[in-house]
Amino acid sequence: MQYPLLQYALKDFFLVPFIVGEMDRAARTEAANALRQIIDSETLLVVSSDFTHYGRDFGYTPYNDNVRSAVQAVDFKAAEKITHVDCEGFLNVLDTTGATICGRDPIAVMLAMLPADARITPLHYETSSDESGDYSRFVCYMCMAGTVNWESAPPQKTTPSEAYFTDDEKRTLLRFARAAIQYTLETGKKLRADHFEHETTPRLQQPMGCFVTLNKTTDRTLRGCIGEIAARQPLFQAVTALAGHAAFSDPRFPKLREEEFNTVTIEISALTPERTVDNWKDIVIGQHGITVSKYGRSAVFLPQVAPEQGWTREQTLTQLALKAGLKPDDWRQGAQFTVFEAFVFNETDTI
Repeated sequence: MQYPLLQYALKDFFLVPFIVGEMDRAARTEAANALRQIIDSETLLVVSSDFTHYGRDFGYTPYNDNVRSAVQAVDFKAAEKITHVDCEGFLNVLDTTGATICGRDPIAVMLAMLPADARITPLHYETSSDESGDYSRFVCYMCMAGTVNWESAPPQKTTPSEAYFTDDEKRTLLRFARAAIQYTLETGKKLRADHFEHETTPRLQQPMGCFVTLNKTTDRTLRGCIGEIAARQPLFQAVTALAGHAAFSDPRFPKLREEEFNTVTIEISALTPERTVDNWKDIVIGQHGITVSKYGRSAVFLPQVAPEQGWTREQTLTQLALKAGLKPDDWRQGAQFTVFEAFVFNETDTI
């Protein structure tokens, strides 16, 4: 549908079409990173999607009065998140309102690609029933446009060690973690961090920050979590050492008992290098792990914490401030933030 308009406007160009299906966050991030690496200042990115579809045959009829205005208000909430390059916020609007924006996934990929300082401007909005006035069934349309300086915000390239782990590598790290805990339960001693050196792959020997988390298998409540954000040692050594710390040295919990060993699930979060963000609004919930520092106090949340709790960005930062021993609103002024991403896998999903 866009092609004739592009022919008219651009005359001579090369087209690379993508069809985007349903994606989870990991797939969306991987696709966005890959696409950003082939975009330059000569690239026009076009995302085609209707906005809300209203009617019984669309499965969306939440309003009885002032239907067009009510639907427009929902669409404008979604559009506001797009204008601020807020991918998680955009998806949250759709999830909470049920808005039937059919191209949610390609829009989300676009938002994941764009640098935080990009801005998109709404140009026009109307519906298929604006002439007839029959709003028992209609489709909404929103035209938006913007510009991005890709040179000032280059693609976030990932190295093989950051981009993925094979299933065998995930299972290997999880096995190291469980073996380290079992060794301490049986001997009362810590397993040497380099114990598994001859069983690793080159990827697992690269330094990475990581966290090891223990959750109760029955209800997924936390039983221990210890980690290090900085890449101080090879990943396999970090996992081996931190698994023991999570089981026996987390000050929030008693030491893991032998009878609990088979009632916990191990989760590993391998971290990308942290970076400073100047504005808390640049933090993306569900994608970024976050640290906050102020008055000599600090705290950290892994990326999965906020989605698991159902927190908004503001709620997440409030809880993070409280975790650091700060006042609930101390994050709003004068706080320093860093963010990182995590590649998360656990025994339930991997073994």
